[in-house]
Amino acid sequence: MMTRLESTYLVSMLGIQLQPLRIVLEYVPGRDLSKIVRDQRISNEEFHWKLRCKIALDIARGMSYLHTQFSPPITHRDLRSPNCFVVSMEPDWAGVNCKIADFGLAQFVYSPATEPLLTWQWLAPEVLSTQKISYDERSDIFSFGIVLWEIATRSFPYDEYHHLKITKEELPPPGLESDKAFLESMEKNGWNFDGEVFRAYEWNKHLAIEQITDNELRPSIPEDTPSFFSHLIRSCWQTSPSARPTFPSLCDSFLELLPEIPKENEKEPIKVPQSPIRYSSYKAKYSGDDTVLNSPFCVTGIVTTMEIVDSSVWAGFADGKIQVFDIKTTRKKFEILAHKHHKVYCLHSVGSSIWSGGGDNLICVWSTKVSSLQNHSLSC
Repeated sequence: MMTRLESTYLVSMLGIQLQPLRIVLEYVPGRDLSKIVRDQRISNEEFHWKLRCKIALDIARGMSYLHTQFSPPITHRDLRSPNCFVVSMEPDWAGVNCKIADFGLAQFVYSPATEPLLTWQWLAPEVLSTQKISYDERSDIFSFGIVLWEIATRSFPYDEYHHLKITKEELPPPGLESDKAFLESMEKNGWNFDGEVFRAYEWNKHLAIEQITDNELRPSIPEDTPSFFSHLIRSCWQTSPSARPTFPSLCDSFLELLPEIPKENEKEPIKVPQSPIRYSSYKAKYSGDDTVLNSPFCVTGIVTTMEIVDSSVWAGFADGKIQVFDIKTTRKKFEILAHKHHKVYCLHSVGSSIWSGGGDNLICVWSTKVSSLQNHSLSC
Protein backbone atom coordinates (compact mmCIF):
# COMPACT_ATOMS: atom_id res chain seq x y z
CA MET A 1 0.00 0.00 0.00
CA MET A 2 2.77 2.45 0.91
CA THR A 3 4.17 2.35 -2.64
CA ARG A 4 0.87 3.79 -3.91
CA LEU A 5 1.04 6.88 -1.72
CA GLU A 6 2.29 9.96 -3.56
CA SER A 7 1.88 13.14 -1.55
CA THR A 8 4.36 15.80 -0.57
CA TYR A 9 2.76 15.87 2.87
CA LEU A 10 3.56 12.21 3.60
CA VAL A 11 6.95 10.66 4.33
CA SER A 12 7.69 8.59 1.22
CA MET A 13 8.78 4.97 1.09
CA LEU A 14 11.81 4.76 -1.20
CA GLY A 15 12.37 1.02 -1.22
CA ILE A 16 12.26 -2.27 0.61
CA GLN A 17 14.74 -5.09 1.12
CA LEU A 18 13.55 -8.57 2.06
CA GLN A 19 16.76 -10.19 3.35
CA PRO A 20 17.41 -8.77 5.84
CA LEU A 21 14.06 -7.01 6.07
CA ARG A 22 14.47 -3.24 5.78
CA ILE A 23 12.22 -0.40 4.68
CA VAL A 24 13.92 2.67 3.20
CA LEU A 25 11.98 5.83 4.03
CA GLU A 26 12.52 9.41 3.00
CA TYR A 27 14.81 11.24 5.41
CA VAL A 28 13.08 14.29 6.87
CA PRO A 29 15.34 16.95 8.40
CA GLY A 30 14.16 18.54 11.61
CA ARG A 31 12.31 17.10 14.60
CA ASP A 32 8.92 15.62 15.32
CA LEU A 33 6.11 17.97 16.29
CA SER A 34 5.84 16.71 19.88
CA LYS A 35 9.42 17.81 20.58
CA ILE A 36 8.89 21.16 18.87
CA VAL A 37 5.75 22.13 20.79
CA ARG A 38 7.25 21.17 24.15
CA ASP A 39 10.69 22.69 23.61
CA GLN A 40 10.88 25.56 26.09
CA ARG A 41 13.82 27.04 24.19
CA ILE A 42 11.42 27.90 21.35
CA SER A 43 9.52 31.04 22.33
CA ASN A 44 5.89 31.70 21.45
CA GLU A 45 7.12 34.57 19.30
CA GLU A 46 9.11 32.09 17.22
CA PHE A 47 6.32 29.50 17.26
CA HIS A 48 3.70 32.09 16.32
CA TRP A 49 0.17 31.48 15.10
CA LYS A 50 0.89 31.84 11.42
CA LEU A 51 3.46 29.04 11.65
CA ARG A 52 1.11 26.94 13.78
CA CYS A 53 -1.66 27.31 11.19
CA LYS A 54 0.72 26.39 8.35
CA ILE A 55 1.84 23.23 10.18
CA ALA A 56 -1.79 22.31 10.87
CA LEU A 57 -2.68 22.91 7.21
CA ASP A 58 0.10 20.60 6.00
CA ILE A 59 -1.11 17.82 8.32
CA ALA A 60 -4.70 18.34 7.18
CA ARG A 61 -3.60 18.20 3.52
CA GLY A 62 -1.75 14.94 4.06
CA MET A 63 -4.73 13.40 5.82
CA SER A 64 -7.10 14.75 3.16
CA TYR A 65 -5.06 12.87 0.56
CA LEU A 66 -5.39 9.60 2.50
CA HIS A 67 -9.14 10.09 3.02
CA THR A 68 -10.16 11.30 -0.45
CA GLN A 69 -7.82 9.74 -3.01
CA PHE A 70 -8.54 6.10 -2.18
CA SER A 71 -11.65 3.97 -2.06
CA PRO A 72 -12.19 2.90 0.63
CA PRO A 73 -10.37 5.75 2.40
CA ILE A 74 -7.08 5.00 4.13
CA THR A 75 -7.35 5.44 7.90
CA HIS A 76 -4.11 6.42 9.61
CA ARG A 77 -5.18 5.11 13.05
CA ASP A 78 -2.12 6.55 14.80
CA LEU A 79 -2.18 10.27 13.99
CA ARG A 80 -0.37 12.12 16.78
CA SER A 81 2.34 14.73 17.18
CA PRO A 82 5.29 12.27 17.40
CA ASN A 83 4.29 11.00 13.92
CA CYS A 84 4.34 14.48 12.37
CA PHE A 85 7.76 15.81 11.36
CA VAL A 86 8.47 19.53 11.14
CA VAL A 87 10.59 20.20 8.06
CA SER A 88 10.86 23.97 8.39
CA MET A 89 10.06 26.59 11.04
CA GLU A 90 9.78 29.32 8.41
CA PRO A 91 6.09 30.23 7.88
CA ASP A 92 6.85 31.99 4.57
CA TRP A 93 8.64 28.94 3.20
CA ALA A 94 7.08 28.16 -0.19
CA GLY A 95 7.04 24.43 0.45
CA VAL A 96 6.03 21.97 3.12
CA ASN A 97 6.48 22.73 6.83
CA CYS A 98 5.29 19.38 8.17
CA LYS A 99 5.05 15.76 6.94
CA ILE A 100 3.09 12.78 8.30
CA ALA A 101 4.76 9.43 8.94
CA ASP A 102 3.79 5.92 10.10
CA PHE A 103 0.65 5.76 7.94
CA GLY A 104 -0.47 2.25 7.11
CA LEU A 105 1.83 0.77 9.76
CA ALA A 106 -0.44 0.96 12.80
CA GLN A 107 -2.07 -2.19 14.09
CA PHE A 108 -5.76 -2.48 14.82
CA VAL A 109 -6.16 0.01 17.61
CA TYR A 110 -8.41 -2.04 19.86
CA SER A 111 -9.11 -5.65 20.55
CA PRO A 112 -11.32 -6.86 23.41
CA ALA A 113 -8.57 -9.27 24.47
CA THR A 114 -5.79 -6.67 24.65
CA GLU A 115 -5.02 -3.33 26.22
CA PRO A 116 -5.63 -0.15 24.21
CA LEU A 117 -2.56 1.31 22.62
CA LEU A 118 -0.21 3.31 24.80
CA THR A 119 -1.19 6.32 22.70
CA TRP A 120 -4.77 6.41 24.02
CA GLN A 121 -4.51 10.19 24.54
CA TRP A 122 -5.01 10.72 20.79
CA LEU A 123 -7.66 8.06 20.15
CA ALA A 124 -11.33 8.77 19.46
CA PRO A 125 -14.02 7.54 21.88
CA GLU A 126 -15.36 5.01 19.37
CA VAL A 127 -11.86 3.51 19.07
CA LEU A 128 -11.39 3.31 22.84
CA SER A 129 -14.88 1.94 23.48
CA THR A 130 -15.21 -1.56 24.91
CA GLN A 131 -18.56 -1.91 23.14
CA LYS A 132 -16.95 -3.06 19.86
CA ILE A 133 -18.25 0.05 18.10
CA SER A 134 -17.21 0.17 14.46
CA TYR A 135 -15.14 3.14 13.39
CA ASP A 136 -13.82 4.60 10.16
CA GLU A 137 -11.60 7.41 8.86
CA ARG A 138 -13.48 9.96 10.97
CA SER A 139 -11.56 8.71 14.01
CA ASP A 140 -8.49 10.37 12.45
CA ILE A 141 -10.28 13.72 12.68
CA PHE A 142 -10.63 13.35 16.45
CA SER A 143 -6.89 12.60 16.67
CA PHE A 144 -6.21 15.69 14.58
CA GLY A 145 -8.19 17.74 17.11
CA ILE A 146 -5.85 16.53 19.87
CA VAL A 147 -2.84 17.47 17.70
CA LEU A 148 -4.36 20.94 17.17
CA TRP A 149 -4.74 21.22 20.94
CA GLU A 150 -1.04 20.36 21.35
CA ILE A 151 -0.11 23.01 18.80
CA ALA A 152 -2.25 25.58 20.63
CA THR A 153 -1.21 24.81 24.21
CA ARG A 154 2.25 23.26 23.78
CA SER A 155 1.28 20.72 26.45
CA PHE A 156 0.71 16.98 26.75
CA PRO A 157 -2.90 15.80 26.34
CA TYR A 158 -4.80 15.21 29.61
CA ASP A 159 -1.68 15.96 31.70
CA GLU A 160 -3.74 18.48 33.71
CA TYR A 161 -6.01 15.78 35.17
CA HIS A 162 -4.08 14.56 38.20
CA HIS A 163 -6.89 12.26 39.34
CA LEU A 164 -6.05 10.10 36.29
CA LYS A 165 -2.53 9.48 37.58
CA ILE A 166 -1.07 6.98 40.02
CA THR A 167 2.07 8.08 41.86
CA LYS A 168 4.80 5.50 42.35
CA GLU A 169 7.96 5.74 44.47
CA GLU A 170 11.27 3.90 44.50
CA LEU A 171 14.31 4.13 46.76
CA PRO A 172 17.63 4.49 44.91
CA PRO A 173 20.00 1.50 45.10
CA PRO A 174 22.63 1.99 47.86
CA GLY A 175 25.53 4.13 46.70
CA LEU A 176 23.84 5.36 43.50
CA GLU A 177 21.94 8.30 44.96
CA SER A 178 24.94 10.51 44.16
CA ASP A 179 25.80 8.91 40.81
CA LYS A 180 25.23 11.65 38.22
CA ALA A 181 24.95 9.26 35.26
CA PHE A 182 22.42 7.12 37.13
CA LEU A 183 20.35 10.15 38.13
CA GLU A 184 20.31 11.44 34.56
CA SER A 185 19.18 8.05 33.22
CA MET A 186 16.33 7.94 35.74
CA GLU A 187 15.30 11.48 34.86
CA LYS A 188 15.12 10.56 31.17
CA ASN A 189 12.71 7.78 32.12
CA GLY A 190 10.34 10.22 33.83
CA TRP A 191 11.50 9.98 37.46
CA ASN A 192 12.09 12.97 39.74
CA PHE A 193 14.55 12.71 42.65
CA ASP A 194 14.04 14.83 45.78
CA GLY A 195 17.22 13.65 47.50
CA GLU A 196 15.66 10.65 49.21
CA VAL A 197 13.26 8.88 46.89
CA PHE A 198 12.47 8.68 43.18
CA ARG A 199 8.92 9.64 42.24
CA ALA A 200 7.04 9.22 38.98
CA TYR A 201 3.48 8.66 37.88
CA GLU A 202 1.71 6.33 35.53
CA TRP A 203 -1.69 6.74 33.97
CA ASN A 204 -4.78 5.00 35.25
CA LYS A 205 -5.68 4.13 31.67
CA HIS A 206 -8.94 2.37 32.49
CA LEU A 207 -10.27 5.38 34.40
CA ALA A 208 -9.06 7.82 31.74
CA ILE A 209 -10.66 5.86 28.89
CA GLU A 210 -13.91 5.56 30.83
CA GLN A 211 -13.97 9.34 31.35
CA ILE A 212 -13.31 9.99 27.66
CA THR A 213 -15.88 7.54 26.31
CA ASP A 214 -18.66 7.96 28.91
CA ASN A 215 -18.26 11.50 30.26
CA GLU A 216 -16.80 13.26 27.18
CA LEU A 217 -13.63 14.27 29.02
CA ARG A 218 -11.38 16.44 26.84
CA PRO A 219 -8.27 18.57 27.51
CA SER A 220 -9.21 22.09 28.56
CA ILE A 221 -8.59 24.88 26.05
CA PRO A 222 -6.91 28.01 27.54
CA GLU A 223 -8.91 31.21 27.31
CA ASP A 224 -6.16 33.01 25.41
CA THR A 225 -6.36 30.53 22.51
CA PRO A 226 -7.55 32.35 19.36
CA SER A 227 -11.27 31.73 18.84
CA PHE A 228 -10.83 30.33 15.31
CA PHE A 229 -8.38 27.73 16.60
CA SER A 230 -10.43 26.69 19.62
CA HIS A 231 -13.51 26.35 17.38
CA LEU A 232 -11.66 23.96 15.06
CA ILE A 233 -10.39 21.92 18.01
CA ARG A 234 -13.86 21.49 19.48
CA SER A 235 -15.39 20.61 16.13
CA CYS A 236 -12.79 17.86 15.59
CA TRP A 237 -13.25 16.10 18.91
CA GLN A 238 -17.04 15.87 18.84
CA THR A 239 -18.21 12.58 20.33
CA SER A 240 -20.36 11.77 17.30
CA PRO A 241 -18.16 11.04 14.26
CA SER A 242 -20.85 12.46 11.94
CA ALA A 243 -20.58 15.84 13.71
CA ARG A 244 -16.89 16.21 12.95
CA PRO A 245 -15.65 18.15 9.91
CA THR A 246 -13.86 16.51 7.00
CA PHE A 247 -10.20 17.11 6.23
CA PRO A 248 -10.97 18.95 2.95
CA SER A 249 -13.20 21.36 4.90
CA LEU A 250 -10.48 21.79 7.52
CA CYS A 251 -8.00 22.62 4.74
CA ASP A 252 -10.41 25.30 3.50
CA SER A 253 -10.66 26.76 7.01
CA PHE A 254 -6.89 27.08 7.34
CA LEU A 255 -6.57 28.48 3.81
CA GLU A 256 -8.96 31.27 4.82
CA LEU A 257 -6.50 32.14 7.59
CA LEU A 258 -3.53 31.85 5.19
CA PRO A 259 -4.71 33.56 1.98
CA GLU A 260 -1.17 33.67 0.56
CA ILE A 261 -1.02 29.85 0.44
CA PRO A 262 -2.17 28.49 -2.97
CA LYS A 263 -4.90 25.88 -3.14
CA GLU A 264 -3.97 22.35 -4.14
CA ASN A 265 -5.78 22.47 -7.48
CA GLU A 266 -3.55 25.32 -8.63
CA LYS A 267 -0.75 22.78 -9.07
CA GLU A 268 1.89 25.05 -7.60
CA PRO A 269 5.30 23.34 -7.39
CA ILE A 270 6.07 22.40 -3.79
CA LYS A 271 9.64 22.61 -2.59
CA VAL A 272 11.29 20.68 0.23
CA PRO A 273 14.66 21.53 1.80
CA GLN A 274 17.52 19.51 0.30
CA SER A 275 19.48 17.18 2.55
CA PRO A 276 22.15 14.49 2.13
CA ILE A 277 21.01 10.96 1.39
CA ARG A 278 20.75 9.23 4.72
CA TYR A 279 20.29 5.65 5.84
CA SER A 280 20.21 3.61 9.03
CA SER A 281 22.18 0.38 9.20
CA TYR A 282 21.69 -2.53 11.59
CA LYS A 283 24.62 -1.16 13.60
CA ALA A 284 22.87 2.20 13.97
CA LYS A 285 20.01 0.35 15.65
CA TYR A 286 22.26 -0.21 18.61
CA SER A 287 24.30 2.97 18.52
CA GLY A 288 21.31 5.27 18.08
CA ASP A 289 23.13 7.09 15.26
CA ASP A 290 22.07 7.56 11.66
CA THR A 291 24.68 7.16 8.96
CA VAL A 292 25.12 9.86 6.32
CA LEU A 293 26.74 8.87 3.06
CA ASN A 294 30.06 10.65 2.59
CA SER A 295 29.34 11.22 -1.08
CA PRO A 296 25.60 11.87 -1.47
CA PHE A 297 24.25 11.84 -4.99
CA CYS A 298 20.95 12.85 -6.52
CA VAL A 299 18.77 11.09 -9.06
CA THR A 300 16.17 12.54 -11.37
CA GLY A 301 12.69 11.34 -10.50
CA ILE A 302 10.93 9.57 -7.65
CA VAL A 303 12.43 6.22 -6.62
CA THR A 304 9.68 3.69 -5.87
CA THR A 305 11.64 0.45 -5.36
CA MET A 306 15.21 -0.87 -5.30
CA GLU A 307 16.95 -4.24 -5.58
CA ILE A 308 20.62 -5.20 -5.17
CA VAL A 309 22.02 -7.45 -7.90
CA ASP A 310 25.71 -8.43 -7.58
CA SER A 311 27.64 -5.14 -7.54
CA SER A 312 24.75 -3.03 -8.82
CA VAL A 313 21.62 -1.38 -7.49
CA TRP A 314 18.53 -1.52 -9.71
CA ALA A 315 16.16 1.36 -8.97
CA GLY A 316 12.58 1.60 -10.23
CA PHE A 317 11.01 5.03 -10.77
CA ALA A 318 7.52 6.51 -10.77
CA ASP A 319 7.85 7.41 -14.47
CA GLY A 320 8.35 3.76 -15.49
CA LYS A 321 12.13 3.84 -15.88
CA ILE A 322 14.68 1.48 -14.33
CA GLN A 323 18.14 2.88 -13.63
CA VAL A 324 21.11 0.71 -12.68
CA PHE A 325 23.93 2.11 -10.50
CA ASP A 326 27.35 0.80 -9.58
CA ILE A 327 27.48 0.25 -5.81
CA LYS A 328 31.10 1.39 -5.37
CA THR A 329 31.18 4.43 -7.65
CA THR A 330 27.42 5.33 -7.48
CA ARG A 331 27.62 6.03 -11.23
CA LYS A 332 24.68 5.15 -13.42
CA LYS A 333 25.46 2.20 -15.70
CA PHE A 334 22.40 2.30 -17.91
CA GLU A 335 18.70 3.13 -18.04
CA ILE A 336 15.69 1.17 -19.29
CA LEU A 337 12.28 2.57 -20.24
CA ALA A 338 10.63 -0.44 -18.63
CA HIS A 339 6.96 0.34 -18.12
CA LYS A 340 6.37 3.36 -20.38
CA HIS A 341 5.36 6.12 -17.98
CA HIS A 342 3.68 3.75 -15.49
CA LYS A 343 5.13 3.42 -12.00
CA VAL A 344 7.56 0.57 -11.33
CA TYR A 345 6.07 -1.01 -8.20
CA CYS A 346 8.55 -3.80 -7.46
CA LEU A 347 11.85 -5.39 -8.49
CA HIS A 348 12.95 -8.93 -7.59
CA SER A 349 16.10 -10.74 -8.69
CA VAL A 350 15.96 -14.42 -9.69
CA GLY A 351 19.25 -15.96 -10.82
CA SER A 352 20.67 -13.93 -13.70
CA SER A 353 17.39 -12.10 -14.30
CA ILE A 354 15.36 -9.44 -12.54
CA TRP A 355 11.57 -9.25 -12.58
CA SER A 356 9.77 -5.90 -12.57
CA GLY A 357 6.09 -5.16 -11.95
CA GLY A 358 4.51 -1.95 -13.15
CA GLY A 359 1.33 0.07 -13.19
CA ASP A 360 0.78 -0.96 -16.82
CA ASN A 361 -0.32 -4.41 -15.55
CA LEU A 362 2.82 -6.06 -16.95
CA ILE A 363 5.52 -8.18 -15.36
CA CYS A 364 8.77 -7.92 -17.31
CA VAL A 365 11.80 -10.21 -17.02
CA TRP A 366 15.18 -8.56 -17.65
CA SER A 367 18.62 -10.05 -18.12
CA THR A 368 21.07 -8.66 -15.57
CA LYS A 369 23.92 -9.34 -18.02
CA VAL A 370 22.74 -7.52 -21.11
CA SER A 371 20.06 -5.20 -19.64
CA SER A 372 17.51 -6.30 -22.23
CA LEU A 373 14.17 -8.06 -22.10
CA GLN A 374 14.96 -11.72 -21.46
CA ASN A 375 11.63 -12.96 -22.79
CA HIS A 376 8.15 -11.70 -23.46
CA SER A 377 6.31 -9.70 -20.82
CA LEU A 378 3.57 -11.29 -18.76
CA SER A 379 0.21 -9.54 -18.81
CA CYS A 380 -1.55 -9.36 -15.44
